[in-house]
Amino acid sequence: MVGFIGNQLVRLAKIKRLLPKHANSRVVDVVAAMVIPDNVARYAYSKGLIVIGQSGEHLEISNDAGFQPTVW
Repeated sequence: MVGFIGNQLVRLAKIKRLLPKHANSRVVDVVAAMVIPDNVARYAYSKGLIVIGQSGEHLEISNDAGFQPTVW
């Protein structure tokens, strides 16, 4: 999954060039899964991605209150 996140970051770096009508848009990204290994969640967090995972029967955002997402 870490490889997937790396690939997604590469795609995000290209998004405004590939979609020029969104050149002035603010884009944030989310990693969501039923089970997210701790190392993957930490990596996504360190790259500025919002992390959503399962907690019981609900989904919850794992990022703490001080988290600042990366904006592309």
